[in-house]
Amino acid sequence: MTIYNSTFMRKAFETAFSRCGYTSPNPPVGAVLVKDGRIISSGGTQVCGGDHAEVCAINSAGEDSIGSELYVTLEPCSHYGKTPPCTDKIISSGIKRVYLPIFDCNPKVSGNGVRILKENGIDVIIAEDFKDYAIDMYRPFFTMIEKKRSYLIHKSAVTLDGFIADVNGSSKWISNEISRYISHRLRALNDAVIVGKNTLLSDNPSLDVRLNDFDISGFNFENVLFSGYQNGILSNLFSHNELCSSQPLRVVIGFSEKYTRNMNFFRDNNFIIYETKEYDTDFFSELLKLGRIRILPEKGYFENILSDLASIGIMSAMLEGGGRVSGGFLNEDVIDEEYLFIASKIFIDGQKVFSGSKAFNSQTNKKLFDLSSCSLNDDLLYHAYYRKRSDVYRNY
Repeated sequence: MTIYNSTFMRKAFETAFSRCGYTSPNPPVGAVLVKDGRIISSGGTQVCGGDHAEVCAINSAGEDSIGSELYVTLEPCSHYGKTPPCTDKIISSGIKRVYLPIFDCNPKVSGNGVRILKENGIDVIIAEDFKDYAIDMYRPFFTMIEKKRSYLIHKSAVTLDGFIADVNGSSKWISNEISRYISHRLRALNDAVIVGKNTLLSDNPSLDVRLNDFDISGFNFENVLFSGYQNGILSNLFSHNELCSSQPLRVVIGFSEKYTRNMNFFRDNNFIIYETKEYDTDFFSELLKLGRIRILPEKGYFENILSDLASIGIMSAMLEGGGRVSGGFLNEDVIDEEYLFIASKIFIDGQKVFSGSKAFNSQTNKKLFDLSSCSLNDDLLYHAYYRKRSDVYRNY
């Protein structure tokens, strides 16, 4: 008799979530092995070139894996890459049944993993109730496979009347401490953080993950209630689950002759500057020689940036402004996901969220899907996607 337990799949997804921003360009996968109604081991995808989640869980269980059931968040791979196929490991381990929510969109897998497991006598059960959760989890991976570019998340803190900075360009701080803490957890899930050169010059940001900088002791994350689409990714984002991400790559759009070596952005070599032309300065020449500046053509500039980032293994990036840069990405229709932290403040005038964008109207406006929202004390978070789930995952 087949007994499916959603608690075990949820645990696998919690593990997968904790690997986001750590495994690229491989997808973050979680796996748990269950025997006699209890979890005997679990595993998450290691840094690229290391073991996949299924292998980690099986190795941890050892001989106990014989006769066990595997809950895994994505179809096991069936091809040789930097590691052998996970299907081989599953078959040789004695696992009798595998539960998974969706197929892999990678043409090298795409149903072959399931077929190979079945051909070797292993039951495969599709966990339909986690299908939406899985699609949202693997939007970055699917986008990288389909569109050959990095997945882009736009995050912005805005006033009630839609401004990200006042008339003097100041944006510190529009959102509250809880919103900023969540923003840093979001940074930890991504491989890169993108800003424009004006943001770099005006704010001198560090663009790193600093979760310990925020006092969240008075906020009960367990009581956060989401309206609209019940998004499993958001639930994990607001949990206390630990994250294992390294610091994201720092990316700035545009060089400026006002840049100096003592800016926070240049504290180490974990950064890239994108430009469309060369500058006749010693600092520019130095950075170009070090490979820290990449020059791209103006046509399709913003999409080319994401394609270039994908070529170096950046699966997901977080865009934090400013308005002109955000508008540039919006114009080329390459923003995939939206996090909007709305503060209970009014500026009347200032810098718009997408100040660099062309104007849309009631017919040409950008439509977002699967809206979720929640209250963060006196801030309000709106989250949505720019593509329908049915457009992201087409039952590969």
